[in-house]
Amino acid sequence: MKPKKLVISAFGPYAGESTIDFEKLGEHGLYLITGDTGAGKTTVFDAITFALYGEASGTVRESGMFRSKYAKAETETFVELTFSYQRKEYKIRRNPEYQTQKKRGTGFTTKKADAELFYPDERQPVTKMGAVTKAVTELMGLDYKQFTQIAMIAQGDFQKLLIAGTAERGEIFRQIFHTEIYQTIQIRLRDEERRRRKDYDELRRSISQYLNDASFEEDPAAGQEFLALKKAGFEGKITDGINLLRAETKKEQERLEILDETLRKIEEQICSVSEKKGKADLLKKTAAELKAKQQELELLQPEYGRVLAEWNRIEKQEGTREKLTERIQKLELSRQSFIELDKTREEIDGKEKLLLKIRKEKKENENQVSSLQKELEDRRGEKEHNLGVPVERERLTRAKEKLLHRKNELEEQMNRVESINRELKNAQEEYRSAVDQCDEIRSVYAHLERLFLDAQAGILAQNLQAGMPCPVCGSIHHPAPAKLSEEIPDQKELKRKEQEKAQAEEKVQRLSERASFFKRNLDQEMRNTAELICGTEKNLVKEALIVTGPDELVTAADPVIEKLDDELRALEIRIKANTEQQKVLDGLGGMINRLETDLNAAGERNKELALSEQNLVTVLTMLRKHVEEFQRKLEGQNAVEIENNLQSMKTRKSELDQEAIDAKKALERFQNQNASLNSAAEALKKQIQGFEDIPEKELSETMEYLETEKAETSKLREKIHSSWHNNLRIYEAVCGQQGRMEQTEKEYVWIHSLADTAGGTLNGKSKVELETYVQMAYFDRILRRANLRLMTMSSGQYEMKRRESADNKKDKSGLELNVIDHYNGSERSVKTLSGGETFQASLSLALGLSDEIQSMAGGIQMDAMFVDEGFGSLDEDALNQAVKALGNLAEGKKLVGIISHVSELKDRIDKKIVITKNRSGERVGSSITVLGDYSADGVSVFM
Repeated sequence: MKPKKLVISAFGPYAGESTIDFEKLGEHGLYLITGDTGAGKTTVFDAITFALYGEASGTVRESGMFRSKYAKAETETFVELTFSYQRKEYKIRRNPEYQTQKKRGTGFTTKKADAELFYPDERQPVTKMGAVTKAVTELMGLDYKQFTQIAMIAQGDFQKLLIAGTAERGEIFRQIFHTEIYQTIQIRLRDEERRRRKDYDELRRSISQYLNDASFEEDPAAGQEFLALKKAGFEGKITDGINLLRAETKKEQERLEILDETLRKIEEQICSVSEKKGKADLLKKTAAELKAKQQELELLQPEYGRVLAEWNRIEKQEGTREKLTERIQKLELSRQSFIELDKTREEIDGKEKLLLKIRKEKKENENQVSSLQKELEDRRGEKEHNLGVPVERERLTRAKEKLLHRKNELEEQMNRVESINRELKNAQEEYRSAVDQCDEIRSVYAHLERLFLDAQAGILAQNLQAGMPCPVCGSIHHPAPAKLSEEIPDQKELKRKEQEKAQAEEKVQRLSERASFFKRNLDQEMRNTAELICGTEKNLVKEALIVTGPDELVTAADPVIEKLDDELRALEIRIKANTEQQKVLDGLGGMINRLETDLNAAGERNKELALSEQNLVTVLTMLRKHVEEFQRKLEGQNAVEIENNLQSMKTRKSELDQEAIDAKKALERFQNQNASLNSAAEALKKQIQGFEDIPEKELSETMEYLETEKAETSKLREKIHSSWHNNLRIYEAVCGQQGRMEQTEKEYVWIHSLADTAGGTLNGKSKVELETYVQMAYFDRILRRANLRLMTMSSGQYEMKRRESADNKKDKSGLELNVIDHYNGSERSVKTLSGGETFQASLSLALGLSDEIQSMAGGIQMDAMFVDEGFGSLDEDALNQAVKALGNLAEGKKLVGIISHVSELKDRIDKKIVITKNRSGERVGSSITVLGDYSADGVSVFM
């Protein structure tokens, strides 16, 4: 990219419109941008950057600050850049958003930001801020940041880069080369290492908590070793602790198996002794039971005899109980008959009352049927009388619609007449005005034409000579030649007036036709209106209305409309009365339907009541017959006497039945008890006959010894089992995590080593981070390019070199910078350079960085560059070398602009852009003068 022409208007310190024609500076070489401090030297690059990307060249300047404070209200703020790229010429015009005074009234208005990019071919221009910036980025292959890094070496920036340490230089390189991805990798590795460490510690603590509860009863030596691991927190020894626990658990299990076998043998001996001892106890117990059974049999015999005698007496009363049963059954039948008779009489009373109620309701229902029939006949007659109401309503409605249609049509027609009449009056007024104007123009034109013709005669008269023939009439005598008027119209003016006259006459004709059009429409609408008022037949009134004026026609239509309104009001009254009649008719229909429904329901109810009455009469006849039958059957019997005898017999029968039951139960109980005692005694005798003599005392002593041995062995087993169970539980809990623990520890060690490597924290190694390592490669390439310039500027004395090792192992390293002094063969820090040497190194580093960025941007070649550095710190020789290096940089087609106010540079560089700061007068603000390298006469050109 190479700028061709830059136009700056009301931008920064430039109050008006300033133009820089870069083509006057040549195709390549150095040129100087010089001027007063604060005049706006750097603003030139700001304007170029803003035109391309809509942003300033530095973070200090913002687009909202570009509006010049010196600019007049009417002056626009914009930048217009014409530049070439790949032998094609493009133009961009861009303005920021800013506040400006309103052109009308007071106050301010906002001028919106806008941009436009013009292509060298037939393509349509690109508009809008964002779209233009995107198009420029795609065209040049550089975004805003890359462009500013390549095309501008700003004041002080690269001196900071020169003397910065690894940390500060790393931050700068991160922004330039976008190496933050490697920093992200470092951070993520460190975060992953912390997470793995946390998982490892949590798993180790979890296993340690289990192992702390382990006990070692069978192997004291192993217990001492385990205690030592426990005190160390099992750090790195988790597996050893688990192996010791596994061995102890196995020993405890083997000991438990031995004790279980011992207890099993003791149990067998106890069972054998217990069996013998049980037999002895059983023999003793059986003999005692036999004696007790025999004593019970002896005591049972007297009572058994008494119960048997009582049962024999009860059996003799069986006939008495049977007779009582028969008499009770007969009395029960008689009592039931009396009960049935009472119920029947009660039912007859209820049925008789219900019969009276039904007959009363039947009478009332018959009266209601007569009443409903009469009312229904009345309503049907009333409905028949009103059947003509709907037909009348339809006729009235059609009459109303017809009147409304005529009224609306007449009113619409009157509105059209009035509207067209207004249009006609306006057209006539315009026509009269145009006629007056046309007459005036014709008068002026006629006057001018007369003056013009008179002037032509006066011109001819000036050349007449006595005795010479007139060119018009041929006379040689000229007694009264025409005089030339002082007011002579120009032929162009006369032609213009003639055109005005023709236009005025055309306008009169057009307006005349327009008025005629409205007049014809008005006449037709008046005929239509007259027909609406008088009808379609011809009569004198109708003809009079047609020839009268629109106002008279409107006046004649008013009585017709009033008459139509009166007729409509009368129809409304009749329609309203008809509506009320219709409501009555509608109500009669509903009422008749309800009466018919009620009448049908009453008839059905009357049938139901008649049927119920008939059924009740039948039931009452049957019930009265039942009463007569019961009375014949119970004749001579007393209900009270029957009830008393029945209760007495039931009581006696119950007493006898209970005596029999009790006696039978007592007999069965004694029989069962006697049989049971005899059977048990016989069984005990047989058991005693099968026993042999057993030594009871010896068996008791043996049993006591075995029980003691069993208790001691069980206690020992319980102790060992508790320890084994606890250790086994712990082992099973940690054994499942052992594989996970080994894998976790392996992964943690691996990620820890990787994080230390990427983070530059390996023990005994320099603190070179992964991001720094990548940046070192960029730095080495930058230094190779930078040293080509530095060797030139320092006459081969200095060469920059990246320091291989840090001063200490604690600080970050890898990007420190030394300088080699080839005059004395020493290597030292760049911070030891003098002011001029520092500038040379900074400028070299900046140019090397610019070359590297261009190389990374796909080999894009920038044909223009700006250098804004402090050349004032250089002595004469160093200044010569710096200019020489920049001159080499500008070889080929590159144009390099140096922004400086150093006087020595003004003498060394012929091509200049001089910026002057005006502090007073009408031209407050900065102005630009371009001194080129060629002119027609060999003198520098000022622009």
